[in-house]
Amino acid sequence: MTEPCLPRIVPAPDTDDQPSHLLRRLDELARSSTVAVVAAPAASGHHRDELAAVIGNHVVIVLAAAGEREAIARAQQLTGGDRGAGVAVAPFDGTDGSAVLESARVACDRAAPGAVLCAREATTRLELGTRVAIMGDDSTARAYDLARRLARFGIPVTICGPTGSGKDLIAAALHHLSARASRPFVALNCAAIPEGLAEAELFGHAKGAFTGAAAARAGLLEASSGGTLFLDEIGELSPAMQARLLRVIENGIVHRVGETSGRPIELHVIAATHRDLAEEVAAGRFRKDLWYRLGVARIDLAPLCDRPRDLAALVRYFLHEASARAGHAIALAPATARALFAHRWPGNVRELRHAVDFAIAAAAVEGDGELLLEHLPAALAAPPRRRVRILGMQSIADEVAALERTRMIEGLMVCGGNQSKAAALIRMPLRSFVTKLKRYAIAERDWNGD
Repeated sequence: MTEPCLPRIVPAPDTDDQPSHLLRRLDELARSSTVAVVAAPAASGHHRDELAAVIGNHVVIVLAAAGEREAIARAQQLTGGDRGAGVAVAPFDGTDGSAVLESARVACDRAAPGAVLCAREATTRLELGTRVAIMGDDSTARAYDLARRLARFGIPVTICGPTGSGKDLIAAALHHLSARASRPFVALNCAAIPEGLAEAELFGHAKGAFTGAAAARAGLLEASSGGTLFLDEIGELSPAMQARLLRVIENGIVHRVGETSGRPIELHVIAATHRDLAEEVAAGRFRKDLWYRLGVARIDLAPLCDRPRDLAALVRYFLHEASARAGHAIALAPATARALFAHRWPGNVRELRHAVDFAIAAAAVEGDGELLLEHLPAALAAPPRRRVRILGMQSIADEVAALERTRMIEGLMVCGGNQSKAAALIRMPLRSFVTKLKRYAIAERDWNGD
């Protein structure tokens, strides 16, 4: 069945074209000016002189050059009885028309009867011990809902997603929503531990097992017994460690380095990786039997650039945290919000948090104020402009070198100077990364701002 069309001035027959036209117009407005979207149940009616359409079960009204206050006033005219309404405002709830529209519709569906709910109030929070998970996007909410259901059964789970996308919070949810919530939650980043220390770190060691082992020590496997062991970036474990881990998972016995007798443990393992482990198995880099053991259930997380409503919700959350610490309100200027939404966020949530923290520090706001475009990191605030050179044009090799140097510095900024993580972030082999640090004369002052 086609959706009824509600044109702006001249009535038109029922068609799907008008909602598409409204969405295109919303997309244009959201990227260039302030625009508000009001969503209400389709039975609420509308005004013929507004840019409006019925899309699905909602009346959608686009208010150009309008802010939240004006949108709320318009939304209140559409409420009553068991009807509520939702409001979203660009650029603060996004600059993608579809995302802003969906934010208004979700807010409408969650609004209490007779009330108006803003998109910023429709975000879901999940308390996980001392941490908080923020959910704005439907795909993220579905991932946490799946985690809630899987947590009841205590089966092995592998979490897949790009670096910095929030896999550790999904792991925390699997633990805190399970019957093991009162027991230890032990996390190990397999990519950050040196190969020579991995065995002792995981399995523990006896006194005198090696130089420096002055006392016996339990490993992380023992420490997590009865609780949850979270192995982040498990794809980075060596084949030898994979084999030993598999034996422990299968028989529930851990052998400390330097001991012949085993110790029984009760183990629940959650793994995470940014790699496609099926491809790693096919390439012979990951054990098939371990993959089968750990891959009983899988939860996928999309990159932040594909979760625009999460982006808006996280920016609000980080600003709220900063405002609470500072004791005064810190808001975003429209141009700042547009720059945040235009960035692709290769470092995902981690990069976003670093960017917001940097902007707050750079702004040094002492009272209620705004974060301006100039306060953002240089890569966001002032993207390089294209220039056409008639004389003295650079060679392609020089331009590629300049681009490589820029990306390496940005990678180091996002990863706090960690060369291995920066190289992985920009998809450059670590050996090439280290070599080019010297070739391009990249020093700490370049990425640390000193």
